Formats: sequence, structure tokens, C-alpha cells
Amino acid sequence: MSNKFALMIVIGFLLSCSNNNQDEEYFVIKNPDTSKTKVILELPRFFYGHHNFILTNSSQLFYHNNYVFYMCGTGLDLTKPPYLHLTPDSLIEIKEVDLVDFLKDKIYLNGHLKTPISISSPTDTIRNKALKIIVDFIKPHKAIVYTIRKWTEEEKYVTICKITNRKYDPKKMNWKIGFDQEESFASDSIIFFSPLEN
Repeated sequence: MSNKFALMIVIGFLLSCSNNNQDEEYFVIKNPDTSKTKVILELPRFFYGHHNFILTNSSQLFYHNNYVFYMCGTGLDLTKPPYLHLTPDSLIEIKEVDLVDFLKDKIYLNGHLKTPISISSPTDTIRNKALKIIVDFIKPHKAIVYTIRKWTEEEKYVTICKITNRKYDPKKMNWKIGFDQEESFASDSIIFFSPLEN
């Protein structure tokens, strides 16, 4: 009798574990390895858009609207992010319960032009529920294009200083990747032309 009871407890425990795994939703950022394959056409990817969301962990979310206007043929290195002059004060923390209202109030469409939105994360796997809320908001709007990527060094250092309440001095940071140019012009009034949709 006690063996049957123990077996029922073990089976119940295993079933509850499998149910929890099925309910968990997450997104994995794909970083294709192009070293072994020939890329016929590589579409341009953007770092920042009119609206930028940083998902730091399973629940924390920050927003900024700094971005850089690019013109074709200017000789910029588009493999590196522009320098935005971000500061901890540039980041707005958004609570998950307020996110839908924030999106409705903040996201505006530019008529016939695409509105670019950037979503970044410190990890390849995103378990933050805010991602689904943002993507569900974006999908019905054909005038929005978005990218999901790893965060830039600038976003990383500024966000960490914001969370830990430390002083941020970009001149003292050890920039390993660097930027596409030393002086970029951050703007929230110039139109950013987004890349083609996949």
C-alpha cells in the first residue's frame, strides 16, 4: 500500500513539472554562423529605432527613444552601433502592468514610412513576459518593423548604472566593440529609414 502511494506521489510530481515546462514561454535570439556559409544577400540590421526597449531579466523593462539618422553612402560602419550619448536618466522603467497603456500612448505611426522598434536583451534567451506584450502589440500594425537583438555596450553600462544607482561616466568605460563613429548625432526628430522586412 505504501509503495503505491509513493509511486502516485512521484508520478504527480513528474506531471506537475512537465506542465510547468509547457506553460513557460521564451524567445531565443538567433545569431547565425556566417563563417561556414556564403551569404548571398545580407539585409541591413538596425541597432536603434524610434522606440527602444531593454528587457534586463524576467520582469524588468526599460525604454528610451534615442536613435541616429543614417544616410546611404556616408561610409559608416553599420556592423557597430552608433554612440547615442545615453545616460541613466535617458532610461524610463516601465512596469509590466503599465506596458499596454504605455505602448498605446507612446507608439505612433509615421504615415507611409515604417516605424522601427528595437528590443534588446543581455541574454540570448528572453523569458521576460514584456516581450510577448510588445510583439502582440506590434503584429497588427503593418507600419511597424522591429528587431530583437543582444544589447549594445552602451545600453549595458547605462542600464547597469541605472539599476545599481551608480554614477555613469562614458569616458571611464572600457568599450571593447566601439562605435561606428566617434561623434553621432542623436535625434528624436529626424526620420530613421528602417531596413526591409524579412
